[in-house]
Amino acid sequence: MYSLDTLTTINSDQFLNKIIKRGIKIDSDKKKILISFEKKYRDFPDSSDTRDILNNDKIRESEKKLIDLFKKYNPNLNYISYILIINSLGVQDIKNLNRYIIINWNKTKLKFEDTEENKYIRSINFSEISTLENIYKQNEIINKFIYLIIEFVNKEKIDPNVNFSLYLLFIINSFQNYFCPSN
Repeated sequence: MYSLDTLTTINSDQFLNKIIKRGIKIDSDKKKILISFEKKYRDFPDSSDTRDILNNDKIRESEKKLIDLFKKYNPNLNYISYILIINSLGVQDIKNLNRYIIINWNKTKLKFEDTEENKYIRSINFSEISTLENIYKQNEIINKFIYLIIEFVNKEKIDPNVNFSLYLLFIINSFQNYFCPSN
């Protein structure tokens, strides 16, 4: 089995700390709510739906669905950092991050050989740039961006012998490379 620790550029906590040092402000109230939820979730891991535990108006419906996605496909990765970062971004920052992910995905998928088995991967797009272009309200663009991530990950044909999503790892690594380039 693969180790998720080696599949991301840096761990989630280090990534969040780097983001904070760069001056991005995170919502400390939301952080407390998410940490409290995670502690409760660990006490009741058999709960089939995070909404049973995470019943708070400060957490968007899209964020709850993103948490579900992390729990389903990458249960050992800290989703809290990514939710906090997405929420700290302005409208233009999200549009720029979206463009970066689109470009990064197109470069990545084109590296796959043009074979029958890779045809499906090569046909998948992250999103269209125009999807976010006419959105100017922060809450609206955050929700739409999260739904684009969920939609992208749900397109993956996940091998039942693998308990993680490569597409979600791609998104996580894209975040990390966008905000903290290695070169």
